[in-house]
Amino acid sequence: MKFFIIIFSVILLFSCSSVKKNVNYNPLTSKKDLKTLGLSGTISSTFPGFKQSVSFSLKIAGKDSVKFEAYGPLSIIVGKLFSTPDFFKFYNIITNEAFKGTPSAKNLNLAMNMPLSFADFVAFLRNEPAQNIETFSRDMSYNSKTKVLFKSKQKDYVDYVLVNGETNDIIQQQRKTFDGTIILNVLYNNYEEYEGYSIAKNITFNFPELNGSIIVRNSVVKINEKYNKPFNFNLPASVKLYNFN
Repeated sequence: MKFFIIIFSVILLFSCSSVKKNVNYNPLTSKKDLKTLGLSGTISSTFPGFKQSVSFSLKIAGKDSVKFEAYGPLSIIVGKLFSTPDFFKFYNIITNEAFKGTPSAKNLNLAMNMPLSFADFVAFLRNEPAQNIETFSRDMSYNSKTKVLFKSKQKDYVDYVLVNGETNDIIQQQRKTFDGTIILNVLYNNYEEYEGYSIAKNITFNFPELNGSIIVRNSVVKINEKYNKPFNFNLPASVKLYNFN
């Protein structure tokens, strides 16, 4: 009898600990300790009059800086991006054109056909919300046994984050105007765990108003690597430079 009492006590203690962990766990902050994220794979963009698929290598240091390189056939670099929250530089090697300026969604779209701001680009690829976590609240009008919906009301739109209640992974993010028009829809799937962090292997960005999409397929994921070399790069003297304020 004592044996069964001990077993029952251990099970009860483990169950209480598990419940306590789930109660305190916030899926919106699960990657707050993710210092660096390295990704490589393929990225495909489809917009009216533009369609392209390239291999890529991406390094994200916290939420402060990004290095992105795109590769064509034979692994030849065809474009490279350096960006911080306040400044970006993109070099189109094929056309020998470069673009500098503020990394807003408008400017990055003009430079490299990517209608995402620096902040959105980094957050979504880290599988995190783009807004301050403190601005989110649970949307109690959403009724599901397996999913939880959070929302953050901004000045011109509302951001929604849908979380898998069983795995605590973000499976969808949406940005809508106040009348319900979808500006951006981000879908995550094929999550795998890397050194304790759950990272989506496939991310799809849909831009309904632009009738376009970007699909990112991550084949290699590296967590918390040390980056010793600076992300910034020099431009050739012969480049045609465009400045975006």
